[in-house]
Amino acid sequence: AGTFTVRVEARNAAGTSTATRSVDVRSLAGAWTGTVSGHTNLPSGQSDPVRTFELVLNDTPSRALGSVTGQWSDNAGCRQQTMLAQVAHPRDVTISLESFFCNATDFTLTGTLDATGNVVEGRCANGGPTCTFRMTRR
Repeated sequence: AGTFTVRVEARNAAGTSTATRSVDVRSLAGAWTGTVSGHTNLPSGQSDPVRTFELVLNDTPSRALGSVTGQWSDNAGCRQQTMLAQVAHPRDVTISLESFFCNATDFTLTGTLDATGNVVEGRCANGGPTCTFRMTRR
């Protein structure tokens, strides 16, 4: 994570051309709180669907797709210690709780990081057809 200057130089018989650009790479590491709307899949052994959650990501992938460690907890009583987070593009975010024990399957959030790096909004693909989420950096 950080702000980097990228410089490109092209040369041919006609001469040389250069361009520079500042690129801001955001990290998802840190503490987040979130809300879930329209979650219709009741976690196994729980009396409520997921409506609110807290997520702490301890690190971020060293490449576009990679594993991270973190903790998940939610209002339904689900707790998870391991997860996989994927950053497919600087703003495209996928967080998947692998083998989410409350659902006996994965629970995946796919969204977009805003320009400030403090809000991710999107869909919970396997939380039901109307499931959406919003999480903000604490």
